[in-house]
Amino acid sequence: MFIDAGFDEGEYQNLYITNEQAEKVLSDKRVRGVKFTGSTQGGKAVAEIAGRNMKQGCYELGGSDPFIVLEDSNIEFAVNKAYISRMVNNGQACINAKRFIVHESIYQQFRDNLIEKIKTSTVIGDPMDTANTLGPLAIEHLTEKLRQQVKDSVS
Repeated sequence: MFIDAGFDEGEYQNLYITNEQAEKVLSDKRVRGVKFTGSTQGGKAVAEIAGRNMKQGCYELGGSDPFIVLEDSNIEFAVNKAYISRMVNNGQACINAKRFIVHESIYQQFRDNLIEKIKTSTVIGDPMDTANTLGPLAIEHLTEKLRQQVKDSVS
């Protein structure tokens, strides 16, 4: 995608590195910036190193990169990927889609199709039963926290 957009080979790269490797990579003069998706703790560590080395940074902490659906998107494909991305691991992973940004011209169709997908594809129940697609939250106290977040959002 970057090559098609006119970037040179290697101008943009994703690096899947350990915390220990971050210092060496961000100290390299060839690295001009950092885009980090991950935990707040990891983001703080990367930001500290990037700041010390005067590198531009963009941080999506808690894995909250937006799920963007553009005007010319294949709606069916986007809905299927949005459903998987939001529901994998019961929505409890930091990599789950949390923010959907949808072009206004297709918003209603995307929204209606995603609601229908959730209604028809989600089977709530015991996670040990393979017929079920959605089980309980991983930690009991998260149930009350989520309940409160929903109440706050509704009000």
